[in-house]
Amino acid sequence: MIELTQRVCTQTQRNIAALFYSFTSTAPFYVGIPTASYRKIGFGARHIQLPLVEVALGTRLFIHDCLVELVTSGDSHAFRVFFTRHAYQPKNPSVARIFPDGNWHGQILVMKIGKREETSVINLRSGDRALARVAVLK
Repeated sequence: MIELTQRVCTQTQRNIAALFYSFTSTAPFYVGIPTASYRKIGFGARHIQLPLVEVALGTRLFIHDCLVELVTSGDSHAFRVFFTRHAYQPKNPSVARIFPDGNWHGQILVMKIGKREETSVINLRSGDRALARVAVLK
């Protein structure tokens, strides 16, 4: 029996723009996140880009993620929010600007998800910055 689908993993040098709420900054900023590119060969060929978020968030703590979908005037926007949270991490001043009463100890990274492939990330454009902030609030 011949398998019609294979997965090939290649590390790309392409960086995908993401919005980073770091505990070293008082405001979120854009950061380039390298991706691992997967191509599914054969029937239903697809190209998936998975972010290597450990570059920004580190590897010492657990990295959690959640999917946030926003609908604005008929358009659907999906974001993947990666975050670390631990009492021993410093308080995040960039998150404190959004949640004045909040007490977030950790970092947050927001990436936009493509419309064709819901596991693949795409560049976060400047127009998506306000939507990314709403995704963090959710």
